[in-house]
Amino acid sequence: MKKIIENWNRRDKIIGDVHPFFDSQKKQWMLFYLATDGKFSSRLALSKNMIDFVEMPLKFSGMPRAPYFVVAPLKHKKFFYTWFGQQYTHVCSKSRDGIKWWPMLSLDVSVNREVSLRGERDPYVVYDEINHCFYLVALSYPNESNDCQIILRRSSGDSLLNWSSETKSIVKFFNGLTWSDGEPECPQLCKIGHRWYLFTSLARKTTHHVGGMSYWIGDIDKNPLDIDWGALPRYELTSEDLCAAQVAQKGKQTFLFGWVPQEAHGSLWGGILNFPLLVKADKAGKLSTKFAYGMNDYRFALSSIENIDSHTMKKLTAKFVISGERTTLSFCNGKQDDQHIIIDRFNCRIFVASTPLHKEHASIHLNKRDFTKRMNLTAIFYDDVAEININRRYTLHAKLGRALDGDKITTSSDVDIILESAVA
Repeated sequence: MKKIIENWNRRDKIIGDVHPFFDSQKKQWMLFYLATDGKFSSRLALSKNMIDFVEMPLKFSGMPRAPYFVVAPLKHKKFFYTWFGQQYTHVCSKSRDGIKWWPMLSLDVSVNREVSLRGERDPYVVYDEINHCFYLVALSYPNESNDCQIILRRSSGDSLLNWSSETKSIVKFFNGLTWSDGEPECPQLCKIGHRWYLFTSLARKTTHHVGGMSYWIGDIDKNPLDIDWGALPRYELTSEDLCAAQVAQKGKQTFLFGWVPQEAHGSLWGGILNFPLLVKADKAGKLSTKFAYGMNDYRFALSSIENIDSHTMKKLTAKFVISGERTTLSFCNGKQDDQHIIIDRFNCRIFVASTPLHKEHASIHLNKRDFTKRMNLTAIFYDDVAEININRRYTLHAKLGRALDGDKITTSSDVDIILESAVA
């Protein structure tokens, strides 16, 4: 590899929206992401574990039509392709290796203005290996109000040159002059097992602007155009503090990545990459998440639960039964700004909050059955970020009000706690 400019760890670099891709030939992850340089410039970093990265400068033949010329890559028949939205055109680029790109005007996709009056953005293209065609989903603006929709198109056969004239609105967001339903950014179609799933991150619903990942479960063995997505319930896969998340597949496994914001209650764009998450589907199609293989890349040693700091990475495991309406794990430093993890059985959720004023940072809902048995919690703390998994099914990301610094753990009930500190 030539002209390597930087090595970095996922905890120590601020990045924008991520578009991960696993290259099965080179057996490495390619993390395409947008830089927080004010221009949304495309960047690429390579990794074996999605924790430690080597920066790889991208190249473009001629002048790219936008600084963000690589997003959401597709690899098909030995070539990489990517599209980005330019209101009424989804602009295409092509590459042999994912590093050197050139424009492909012949593969640009024109927007149907009758369906998307004010244009489209965030296109995502995926290949259907059974029906031998491509699908394109995008965020669409159908009228002069703030209404939004996710649209779906299909290629005419196994070719990127021709697309069906039909543009189908599959999920509508009725905002009117407000943003009550949100703005579905970064939509994706992904097949997991025998089902297609539709993913998006709803913006304008949280303090960070873009929020957590929502998803819809397609019918078994139905292609996306035959699914009535708008009639299906919307589920939440992540908390609001994992922003603009995207799924990516490595063989039959599905992983999830996004960024954790820089501010607990602000909208500054970009943050640190989350710990790798593995996504699994149950028989009914519901999705769950757990920490992936990256945990094995760290060595941990037992640590005292007195005087905790998160300036070095800490891993906390806790086992408990909720006897009342809730169990609370508090991190106290005697300065009236305690941090709390609250498992709320009454409202079937887990959330993170700060004292004073009980400011809530992030939350995620659990199934009622998860509260009927012994609960298992694994949390990773680094600086002022907490990543918390419950029962190997739900993962909550939260930007804390502060880093842990000389804190003591207290609990509201009987909790078995093991605290470990990462060592070099």
